[in-house]
Amino acid sequence: MSVNKLPISRLGTLAVVFLAALATPLFFIGLEFSATKSALLSVLCIAGTSFAISSRGRGSDDIPCYPSFVPLGFFLIWSVISLARAQNPMVSLPDFLNLVTFAGLFLLCFISFREGNLSQLCLLLNIPVLIVSVIGILQYYQALPIGMDRYGAKDPASTLGLSNFAAEYLALALLLIIGFGLGRKHLSHRLLTGGVTGIGIGYLLITGSRAGWVGFLAGIAGMVSLDLIAKRKKLSFPSDQKTGRNTKRVLVAAAGIGIAAGILLLSPGGKSIFRRFCSITHFQDPSIRFRILAAREALAISGDFPLFGVGPGNYALVEPLHRRPEMERLYRGMNVEISRVHNEYLSILAEMGIPAVIFFLGFLGFLLSASLKLLRAAQTPQARWIRLGAAGGIIASLTTGLFSFNLHCPASASLFWITAG
Repeated sequence: MSVNKLPISRLGTLAVVFLAALATPLFFIGLEFSATKSALLSVLCIAGTSFAISSRGRGSDDIPCYPSFVPLGFFLIWSVISLARAQNPMVSLPDFLNLVTFAGLFLLCFISFREGNLSQLCLLLNIPVLIVSVIGILQYYQALPIGMDRYGAKDPASTLGLSNFAAEYLALALLLIIGFGLGRKHLSHRLLTGGVTGIGIGYLLITGSRAGWVGFLAGIAGMVSLDLIAKRKKLSFPSDQKTGRNTKRVLVAAAGIGIAAGILLLSPGGKSIFRRFCSITHFQDPSIRFRILAAREALAISGDFPLFGVGPGNYALVEPLHRRPEMERLYRGMNVEISRVHNEYLSILAEMGIPAVIFFLGFLGFLLSASLKLLRAAQTPQARWIRLGAAGGIIASLTTGLFSFNLHCPASASLFWITAG
């Protein structure tokens, strides 16, 4: 039976998915890795699965198995083996439970979602994006206080404010919103998505998150590339034959975003944003140098544990044994806990082994291939834009994962797996 014909309880299942996508970024970022979000996502995932299973009618037992399920299944199986062989299985347990929950959200959305549901989700995403962005901007201009870290210093990451976590979430969410807005005909939808997009991109700029910036730009480039690959001679924007309204929409949206970004960059502090973006190429910058050293350590750990890794979440336990003197000097006296590789792919390599990386990359290959097929099959401008936005958001999130650990954070990770599903 076709996935779209499964008799799913629409209200219950969609309510679960929407709540998972909307609620997680509205937690204080200080709770980003606590059991609170993990528990919320787990309960929601179990509830959604129960809705789906209990509402299925007779003859609907044949949920199709797509190629992407095979590497994802092997990846989950390997994570179980890695957990069993971990240096400290109790340390591995939270990361493992999060991974299972994210995979559950993926399968739940695969079973129950249709294109219209994704449009509804993109519309609702305007709410958390607007809230997070407005709070962050107010904190930037000191209209709202910034919280303190455990050492008593101001720490933007402890609130909804200037946080890499929020920027990584926005890199994905904004592209979903853009795809939704460009495909809509209603003026109210255009005004809403246009305004939220401008505010969200403004906040994305002032966060100073270079990983978020690069991810967002990669998502835009991915949208353009996929459109070109989809057997079109040039990038085209589907439109009404008489008026070419969508082309005008793109030009107006681009002009609005450009003007907003220009005003922001020319404002007090705007030069610092530009300088920080240019510092991406400064390999002696402490944060960039840290990522290079962490990557070397992850490779060294993989050399010692090539097959099963050290176990999910166990990188922090083993890292001191491979820490170089330069890393010690870099962070001596800065109260920084080196607990993540800041590269999702190297993190899998060090913590779960080489086979796990192969399975995960295989899943991503099938996922992007399916995105291209769906794009080619789009019958309407609205369908084409929403699929472009979703594919661009996935690319943005995967690119951000080269420089951060966004697929470990409940806010950005849950939205990634929901979109993928």
